[in-house]
Amino acid sequence: MGPDMNYSSHLSQLAHLWLYEPQARQIENAHAVLGLDAAGIEAGALATAYADLFLLNVYPYASVFCEPHGEMNGARAQTMERMYAEFAFAPDALIRVGAADHIGVMLDFLGAAGDAVALSLLLDWAPVLCLAVEREPGANPFYRALARETRQRLFLHARAAGFLDSPRDQGVPLASDDENSLSAVVQFFLTPARCGVFMSRARLGHMARRCGQRLPFGSRVDVAYALFRSMGADGQVDALLNELRAELVAWRSVYTAWTRECAAWQPFAAIWLERTARALAMTDALRAMLTRPLDLEFS
Repeated sequence: MGPDMNYSSHLSQLAHLWLYEPQARQIENAHAVLGLDAAGIEAGALATAYADLFLLNVYPYASVFCEPHGEMNGARAQTMERMYAEFAFAPDALIRVGAADHIGVMLDFLGAAGDAVALSLLLDWAPVLCLAVEREPGANPFYRALARETRQRLFLHARAAGFLDSPRDQGVPLASDDENSLSAVVQFFLTPARCGVFMSRARLGHMARRCGQRLPFGSRVDVAYALFRSMGADGQVDALLNELRAELVAWRSVYTAWTRECAAWQPFAAIWLERTARALAMTDALRAMLTRPLDLEFS
């Protein structure tokens, strides 16, 4: 039996756990798919955890991770819509997600279309999404386990398939020409395709608390602005940059470890490592530039 048949069925099971489905079904699959004790999972808590994680913090869409602006419904979502039409792929889940490049739908599509069509479209971003979930402060253990299992299964699938395809994205998207403005700096660190990591609202809040700050509730962009402004106003620029650097180094170490775990992911790792290297260089440049934060223009 070929790799597609060996692994795609398990990935399809995982696909449904990424989607907001009746919680009873999620709990039924918890043991079989994730090896968790279903008796310890409460439906109400799982529903709340889903909303907190995927609606407020880590957005499970390829465009968020792959596009130069890090926003939903980008070019990747449009690509997936065209591919679904080509393969007559129209699962019910499409009406429950915000865009066609949702991780759950794309994992399901892998089983329908096969490795040659869909595997590279997952390998270039899905492991990074999984890492964001695994590192998310306060994430429910159910979703941490789901992220870990999804990443491991994708790597197993790629190894079994002898996957050697090249990444579709060969470079680091350029940031704004005006990198000296606060808005450009914030946008850079909120865009995974530029900085190489995903900074959620909760992660930004965690950084602030470690530095003795409290951030107001708001969108991810608002929280990031508040973090930079409050740290600058309190003369804690070095502390903020140290937090950013530590986060970047942590992600880089995982990417490097994954290259040993899955040789097929090495070309993708090179791209993400290049992005984090650029972000580390940005923190070094900001250390001098942000010593006078009020000089930054807010565009």
